[in-house]
Amino acid sequence: MYHLRHFTPTNDPYHERRIDQIVIEPLEYMHYGERKRQRWLGSQPATSACVDTTSEVVLLSRNVLIQEDYSSYASLDNGFGGHLKMHNAALSGISYSRVSHVEFHRMGQRGLISKYPVHFHVPGDASRSYAIGNSIHESYNRAVAVHGAKHMLIWHNMAFEIEGHSFCE
Repeated sequence: MYHLRHFTPTNDPYHERRIDQIVIEPLEYMHYGERKRQRWLGSQPATSACVDTTSEVVLLSRNVLIQEDYSSYASLDNGFGGHLKMHNAALSGISYSRVSHVEFHRMGQRGLISKYPVHFHVPGDASRSYAIGNSIHESYNRAVAVHGAKHMLIWHNMAFEIEGHSFCE
């Protein structure tokens, strides 16, 4: 059996990176996961479907990391991280916003409206904008928020240990 464990390496002087370690050892509780064909006899004719009880495996880290300053996190844990906010084209003069394969760690601001790790704010026609393949974890306020957008692509983003809703419109 394999087991996932999180740890911070001791040789990291700022303790900024949490490492995922796969441990091969007996587990305390039984873990079950397989795809099984289930047959329902009560229906006419008898039907069957595949029941999937396997687990998901995801990679939290990315090559580009945006995160809260560790010193403020360690001393206060006040839920005050950074946020990335993209405004509409009329305000910024840019016709699209794209965020791809970025790791957001300890981002967002707890309890504050409009302070989300990744926030697309009233972009209007967002057919050229997207958020693809991002990792948002240990967030203080949601993961990805989109307000007032049409035709926007939010795809293959991963949210883990999030306060509040992960993805909202």
